[in-house]
Amino acid sequence: MKSARLLGTLWPGLILLGLFGLDIGFFEDGPDGLDPRLILALRLPGQPAVSLGPAWMLETGRDFTALGSNGVIGLLVVTACGAMLCLGHKRRAGTLAMACVTALMGNGILKLLVHRARPRLIPDAPLVFTTSFPSSHAMMSATAFFTLAALVATTCAPLALRRFAFVMAAVGTGLVGASRVYLGVHWPTDVVGGWLAGLFCAWLAWRLYGPITRAQA
Repeated sequence: MKSARLLGTLWPGLILLGLFGLDIGFFEDGPDGLDPRLILALRLPGQPAVSLGPAWMLETGRDFTALGSNGVIGLLVVTACGAMLCLGHKRRAGTLAMACVTALMGNGILKLLVHRARPRLIPDAPLVFTTSFPSSHAMMSATAFFTLAALVATTCAPLALRRFAFVMAAVGTGLVGASRVYLGVHWPTDVVGGWLAGLFCAWLAWRLYGPITRAQA
């Protein structure tokens, strides 16, 4: 039974590793690769320094990208965990904390292992100091937002609210990831890898710490 449960815990990770391999193997960083073409598609033809859309879109992109930063995610997680602890929900707080700590550590390990260079296609792209794959903004936002949505789903909240929580988690995660590509600081496959890894970290913490039912809430 224990071996079967362990296998059930690990198989999503094996699938993710396969997806990472596909991302890196099929989407090259060269000028003819899909990743560079997708980034440049968001810029005026022949003018990579000029983004498509009105001027306010660039500032909005920066606002959305900040939602996935370690500072904002850290504040969100500390606030949510503190509130849950004050309400006596230690197991819920532990699940959220475990998911985000796992994502933070996993992101650092994956960046070291893959060591993919950042895009250098946009002259005015924000300065970054880490390697590219996977996107930490995409990974951390997916982990935190979907774990919080799952926690809401295990309460006695109305069905509409539980569904709304997952919709907003998807919207928030999607906007954070899209903004990284729009700003030119990540390859699109970095973001896809971050999303997948973030969802896996949320699932793994939930599986290891034990699912919370409404009866246990």
